[in-house]
Amino acid sequence: MTDTMTKACSACLTTIDASATRCSNCTQRQPDSGLSRDVQGRVLGGVCAALAQHFNWDVTLMRIVFVSSLAVTGGLVFWVYLATWLMTPFAKNERAPMARFFDAVGNVFSPPRSQPQHVSSGE
Repeated sequence: MTDTMTKACSACLTTIDASATRCSNCTQRQPDSGLSRDVQGRVLGGVCAALAQHFNWDVTLMRIVFVSSLAVTGGLVFWVYLATWLMTPFAKNERAPMARFFDAVGNVFSPPRSQPQHVSSGE
């Protein structure tokens, strides 16, 4: 029986947790690990926690860098944070908030689906 909660590392083939973004043995980033905000340690939007996991940093260090950047850039980093939140899905198999917004707008402005026309064979 195959255990679905594990996978093999793409670099060293060590068995690792299926949700791991990096191999615990060789620290190689796994190709199937996209950025998502559904991570441990998230406080508000989950962007700092997701970026910390993505870059293999400590979450506290990422937050310190974020707050320091806010002070240095006069708040410009807030807009980068917001843009990252809009473009990052909450879970790996979900769509980002911005993509969901564009899908909804596209559905509003798309032409209505027409009913298939039945062709009469008689004259």
